[in-house]
Amino acid sequence: MGPVEQAIRAKFKPPVTLCTLAQRKPFQISVIDSRGIVLLLGIQESPVRLSWECLESIPAFLQSQPDWVPAGGAHSVEGEPGTVDEFLKGWVKTDVARWLACVLRDAGIVEVIDGPLRLRLTQARVW
Repeated sequence: MGPVEQAIRAKFKPPVTLCTLAQRKPFQISVIDSRGIVLLLGIQESPVRLSWECLESIPAFLQSQPDWVPAGGAHSVEGEPGTVDEFLKGWVKTDVARWLACVLRDAGIVEVIDGPLRLRLTQARVW
């Protein structure tokens, strides 16, 4: 079990309802299992599965960036270059970066700032 999985499992016991950071829209972590997590997004609660392999690769991606990384969030199969959304689109073609930012923040994996939403690894942890 990697550090991202450990942090998420320690923080959340599904089902858990969270809210997006900017617009305060509710979403849910419905599943945490051996394959990863499932988020239910939007009014229709569309399920999006994120594998542990994807989630565990986020710290390396953020470490490879020089500063705060924009979350992005294009409703497209390709993300805006240089954003967390673009990175995640390599794993899942759904716009999930802004929702996942909340999960990662609450699990103590990232710090976030708003206007526009940006992420960086939590300085208190060694990745």
